[in-house]
Amino acid sequence: MSPQDSGREFVSVPVPAEHVMDVYAFLARLGADQTKVSANAARRYDAWTVEELARLAATDLPSIKTIAEVMNHLAAAPGKKYPMAGLVSMVAVERNQLQGRLSALSRHLNAHYEGIGWPFDWSEDSNGEFHYWMDDEIAAKWKQARA
Repeated sequence: MSPQDSGREFVSVPVPAEHVMDVYAFLARLGADQTKVSANAARRYDAWTVEELARLAATDLPSIKTIAEVMNHLAAAPGKKYPMAGLVSMVAVERNQLQGRLSALSRHLNAHYEGIGWPFDWSEDSNGEFHYWMDDEIAAKWKQARA
């Protein structure tokens, strides 16, 4: 038991032997997903201003233009989680293209924005599907930056 576990209640759950490793993998992903979302949110809230979002929106790279389109959809319904498949249909690109453009966003932010986190959140569900959303604060700043 680790120090983070003190005070937490644990229960024993019978699992068929052939599924034990799958359960361990699921629990590892569950903890990692919460950490990833929390770390991204902490870095993003402090860094994204209306001016920085306007600078991102003005970027003339095809990958960032697609991301701006995604952000327009996310900002239109703050807090609503969109699966990758939904975003693909909204921005009319192939799934692998959108995945590549999301990776390009990370590289762009590392190169030009001191590596701050994405201006929207993501998580992975138990089926491996990624979901994306934007909170109210960033959505309001994005709308202001786009006005």
